[in-house]
Amino acid sequence: MGFNLARKHVKVEPDRWYYWCDKLGLLVWQDMPSGDTFIGPNDQDITRTSESGQEYTKELQEMIREKFNHPSIIVWVPYNEGWGQWKTSIISDLIKDYDPTRLVDATSGWADRKCSDISDMHNYPGPNMPEPEPRRAVVLGEYGGLGLPLEGHTWQKMNNWGYKNISNPADLADAFSELTSKLLDLKEKGLSAAVYTQTTDVEGEVNGMMTYDRRVSKIAPVTLARINAGYLPPKIFSESNTFTKEFMLNIQNQSPSGEIRYTVNGKDPEKKSKLYKTAVKLKKTTEVKARIFWSDGTFSKVSTATFSKVTEIPGKK
Repeated sequence: MGFNLARKHVKVEPDRWYYWCDKLGLLVWQDMPSGDTFIGPNDQDITRTSESGQEYTKELQEMIREKFNHPSIIVWVPYNEGWGQWKTSIISDLIKDYDPTRLVDATSGWADRKCSDISDMHNYPGPNMPEPEPRRAVVLGEYGGLGLPLEGHTWQKMNNWGYKNISNPADLADAFSELTSKLLDLKEKGLSAAVYTQTTDVEGEVNGMMTYDRRVSKIAPVTLARINAGYLPPKIFSESNTFTKEFMLNIQNQSPSGEIRYTVNGKDPEKKSKLYKTAVKLKKTTEVKARIFWSDGTFSKVSTATFSKVTEIPGKK
């Protein structure tokens, strides 16, 4: 599917799982399983009993000690969305002292305490990003959640949900492609990582790339891999879609290769359509269409934008 990272969400797997991540070169962010109560984004850390605090610290260190020799693990995540969030800065420092070889993402989601190595936002469907910082990486710890239930492959027949409901696999691929295109824009602004929700459906959540029974990939893996590699429709961009005299329009190829062909007559671009080399000058209201053609014979979906010439009305003095 072309993903290069898995966040193991508030769950610890048997060593065999990490062994295959090591072998495949799949990076891992490892969460600590949650316990106790939770807090909201603007709440103070919870107060634990001494027994609860000792048990949490003991099991946290045990998890790190057990998994320490798996090179696939690059980040420890003690708290997700305020679940059991306790003594955040102290726990972050404890992890760093216990394992100085890895990064720490102290609070994935919210209730950030400005500690650890990472500032982490969750945003659905997204994407979005925290404000860049001089000393911490900014990441999108969860986004996406595009929900598509497939009859006969769900955990329950009714009441299935996703963060955004999609009606069919083709629309799901288009929606995922659009999210990925927006992610590339955020990468240019300093986003260091993003974690899509999620690999498979989980009981009533149908926002997985595979169904709950793992029998169906909702988007063909080869298609997903191309999207994740950046093979996306071209981007037609400008600060405004109106102009008064003439207008210089830019089209961007976000993919690793290929050439942009475009039209200004309302027709979908073909292989013989005009090749985009420099900004296109518009002198009248125009519908611009563009797509990318790759050397293997494939091509992207069409990107469309309309730019309108308007009459400037002088202001009154």
